[in-house]
Amino acid sequence: MEQVLGRKLMPHEHVHHINGDPLDNRLSNLMVLHQNAHIRLHKQAYPDFKLCAHCGREYLAPVRKRKASKCCSQPCAQAMRVAGRLRQAASSRKSRRRS
Repeated sequence: MEQVLGRKLMPHEHVHHINGDPLDNRLSNLMVLHQNAHIRLHKQAYPDFKLCAHCGREYLAPVRKRKASKCCSQPCAQAMRVAGRLRQAASSRKSRRRS
């Protein structure tokens, strides 16, 4: 990659293999990334963008809450909680009728 760029890589630059094969050094498979972006590509367990469980809209999940985040906004989260309580109340009414 240094030969293609015509310079040495900077300390913060990493070479990423797009297809994940470190032995495939074709130029079309290589990409220079900032070290933070490269680490994020390899280490991130949960996606940056998620679909809202309530409205279905795609949203950027907060960095520290990527795993737990389910809704795009407070109103959607509130609506989900209310719907859950209504479902729970309906199921408890059904179980009372059976007994």
